[in-house]
Amino acid sequence: MGDSEANIIALKNYMNAQYFREIGIGTPSQKFSVIFDTGSSDLWVPSAKWKSAEIHYGTRSILGFFSQYHVKIRDLVVKNQDFIEATKEPSITFLVAKFDGILGLGFQEISVGKVVPLWYNMVNQGLVKHCLYLI
Repeated sequence: MGDSEANIIALKNYMNAQYFREIGIGTPSQKFSVIFDTGSSDLWVPSAKWKSAEIHYGTRSILGFFSQYHVKIRDLVVKNQDFIEATKEPSITFLVAKFDGILGLGFQEISVGKVVPLWYNMVNQGLVKHCLYLI
């Protein structure tokens, strides 16, 4: 496998509407399927605990609370990543989806509580060689 192919993270495609991949959170890793979303900045996955955060997606929203663990994507481990454990997903969209949560790839300025997004931490921790900025 060439060097550029080694850096590809393949996503699963469900009906050309949902593109997701399994990630691991915590030590030992608990697996979650997440959508890689360029329109948001936050990482969230389901939880069974109490609430203190809220994210709105158009007409949908989730409620939950902030946690911090290591996040594993393929062979990369992002240390001390803040994310939301969702305790309430009131939309039917989330109930019938093929994914557990969302991994936002957007700018930090639009994240809930200005939490540092996973992609920023990947760059800050030297896990990726290049950072692309689109203007």
